[in-house]
Amino acid sequence: MRRILTGLFIVTFFLAFTWRGMLGYFTGDDVMNLYGYWSRPVIDLIKANILFWTPYYRPFVGVIYRTFFALFGFNPLPLYIWYYATLVFNLYLAYLLLKRISGSAETGALATLIWSVHANLSYLYNNAGSLYEVYCFLFFSLALLVYIRARESGQYLKGWGLFAFVASFVCCLNSKEMGATLPAILILYELLFHTPHWRKLTDVGQWLVREGRGALVAGFCLIGYLPAKMSTKGLGAVDPYVAHFNWPTYIHDTEVYLGYLAYGKNPFDSARVILFYAALVAVALLLRSRLMWFGLLFFQITLLPVSFIPPREGFVLYLPIAGLALYLAAFLIWIKGKLLVVRPSSLRVSESLAMTLVFLLTATALGIANSRHWQRALASEDSPYRITKDQLTRMYPKFNHGSALLFVQTPLDGPMWDLHFTLFLAYRDKNLFITQLKGPAGQRIPLDRLPHYDHIFTYQGDHFVELDNADTRRSVRLSIVKGEKPGGGLGESMTVSSADAYKYFLDEIIMCPPKSALCWTLDAPELKFWLSSNQNRVFRANFKLSSDTLKQTGPLVIDYFINEHFLDRVQYAGDGDHAYRHAVPSSWLRTDDYTVVKMQIRNPYIAPADGAKLGVLLVSAGFGD
Repeated sequence: MRRILTGLFIVTFFLAFTWRGMLGYFTGDDVMNLYGYWSRPVIDLIKANILFWTPYYRPFVGVIYRTFFALFGFNPLPLYIWYYATLVFNLYLAYLLLKRISGSAETGALATLIWSVHANLSYLYNNAGSLYEVYCFLFFSLALLVYIRARESGQYLKGWGLFAFVASFVCCLNSKEMGATLPAILILYELLFHTPHWRKLTDVGQWLVREGRGALVAGFCLIGYLPAKMSTKGLGAVDPYVAHFNWPTYIHDTEVYLGYLAYGKNPFDSARVILFYAALVAVALLLRSRLMWFGLLFFQITLLPVSFIPPREGFVLYLPIAGLALYLAAFLIWIKGKLLVVRPSSLRVSESLAMTLVFLLTATALGIANSRHWQRALASEDSPYRITKDQLTRMYPKFNHGSALLFVQTPLDGPMWDLHFTLFLAYRDKNLFITQLKGPAGQRIPLDRLPHYDHIFTYQGDHFVELDNADTRRSVRLSIVKGEKPGGGLGESMTVSSADAYKYFLDEIIMCPPKSALCWTLDAPELKFWLSSNQNRVFRANFKLSSDTLKQTGPLVIDYFINEHFLDRVQYAGDGDHAYRHAVPSSWLRTDDYTVVKMQIRNPYIAPADGAKLGVLLVSAGFGD
């Protein structure tokens, strides 16, 4: 009963922090991964899971993605429920493994609790794109359990045990390349817990055939696997996966990952890295604990595959930190034992009660640390992938096969191909011809070379609208809504806080939340208006300047253009509110077409984080008498 309650406590502790992730929507990783597997023949996926030494990308997880897409379509909930079921199962698997290694149910349970949740692994809990880590851990643990069970019974891998070990290891390799560290872990286990006594060279050979059989078989599997995966037909074709085996890369990555473990966002410096390892080594030496040595070296060895490539988010620590959890659990159990020995007679407690107190105090400390640093999952309804899929499929449940689609602005703008993947999957048509004006550079087409499109869409305010496709360039330039008469819904002036402000925005204005008092512009914002008269008109603009941006730019210089005519140049030296007024020649204005205003910021603020060129905080603009 106590073990059942302990297990329920750990699962509850895990879900208390992570459960919102189960209700999330597909992420960029999900749509990329799903499209990658769906767009290739299913026979290739089946073959890759058997012929694991091919360059095919992590085929075991491909089976999961394709199966759920075939059964449930572009619906994330079943996949995420399955994903969380696997995460919970891994808690049980971790307990079995850590208990086996430590020889203690208490140590195994405490280590599982420590391993169960970490705030800097939130990417893993909120993103089924981490299926690779989760299934790598699952099969890594299964293979290790099969091996340890055989060794604890005084036997070597053979028969069905050998088959189960190899099958688990192959599935582990087919889930993620970190599984390639298993042979080293097996050797580490043998050296620490079944220390060989070699007296001559033939003893080493006999050891490899018997005790080292698991490592030998696993190592043999890697002979073809590693060259294929790291070749230019595999991971070697993608720069973020190209390894750089040098000391500076290793140290930098270690600094980043240890920073994650310390609940920080900034990497450790070299001094803290040295102090961290020196402290762990010193304690393991002082206590002469093989278990602590195993935990520390398990962490270091399983982390090696990601220690020579550009550092990732904390999710890559999912397997390695099981070793540190074991180390810390062993240390806490040692402290508990010492306290029981030296306690005053008035504070006598049973071994069981002492263990319960250690467990609850550890859970409290972890709960406080995780609560302070936890990042909540994005609500499903706020997901740009859901917004894009739901709104477009409501507008067009089906497109003609291979339709040409142009997107002027979307919630998925950026250098990634997420919009393409989302639409290919939502419509199950990989022949859609998609141009995204603010998407990946490789598919952008200059405005003056845009061909005819079956449909043109843009994102205004909080929803997609379809633009007129009769004249692509004019429609895009002036954001002309399909079926709406010229100037429909537009006036001579606008304020950012009005509900229809987005209708006036043409370009380079960062979309702000509804009813915002102001919006950031980029360095060349454009707005459009529809005038009732072109006589005696004055253009007005109200905006704010930030003192923080002026520190970088100095006095801000803005050129004003009306319908491509240069109107004025003004320099603004102070921060705060600014109001611009200037008469406009009547010959520049029309009453039968749009009037376009452009503010060209000559020395914009360059944001350090992403290099965005920011202009002013726009409040209102328009024409008056």
